[in-house]
Amino acid sequence: MTDQTRRALLYTVASGMGAAGVAATAVPFVRSIQPAADTLAAAVTEFDVSSVGEGMLKTIAWRGQPVFVLHRTAAMLESLHGHDELLRDPMSRAIPEVQADWMKTDEQRITRSIKPEILVVSAVCTHLGCVPGIMPTPGQKDWGEAVPANWPGGWHCACHGSNYDLSGRVFKNVPAPYNLFLPPYKYTNDTTILIG
Repeated sequence: MTDQTRRALLYTVASGMGAAGVAATAVPFVRSIQPAADTLAAAVTEFDVSSVGEGMLKTIAWRGQPVFVLHRTAAMLESLHGHDELLRDPMSRAIPEVQADWMKTDEQRITRSIKPEILVVSAVCTHLGCVPGIMPTPGQKDWGEAVPANWPGGWHCACHGSNYDLSGRVFKNVPAPYNLFLPPYKYTNDTTILIG
């Protein structure tokens, strides 16, 4: 074997060993920056909406944050109409977080839900992150001055006085700047939603 052939062979072997070393170092590094299994598990939440009775509200967790699942009655759905003048963003167009790709019609923008009776919305006030309380009964007599006299029903954030209707649309003249955010969700069957 000539010196030149031996040198070429050593270069080839050294290059191969170097490439193997880089790969052996890179694989654990890449794995270390991927999310942990428990993080990936928390990134999606499956929930059976049939467990929420008509007129009832359940709060579930997604990514460590509360999400409201409200089963609206026919009267609650009717209350979503006729008060656009009170709302800051009645058609949910202000920012992407208050919209969804399935919002194609005006009715979907009003109900803010895939199935009109089931609302799935972030339970975090868009002002400072408090959790608003539900006040579903229309009118002021049940709720006092916490809500306007022509209250259609919705949520009231007691921290700083923000109000949202039963679609999570924010009222004008309150501290909260946006409608309640919509988490990304879809139905995997007639009654099960997958959030995330």
